Amino acid sequence: MTVSYLTAAILLLFSFVLVFSSSIQL
Repeated sequence: MTVSYLTAAILLLFSFVLVFSSSIQL
């Protein structure tokens, strides 16, 4: 349960970084 929650948080953070860096390039 804890590992799954941590994995979900990491995926959300990673996707947020991708969107943020993408908006910077645009």
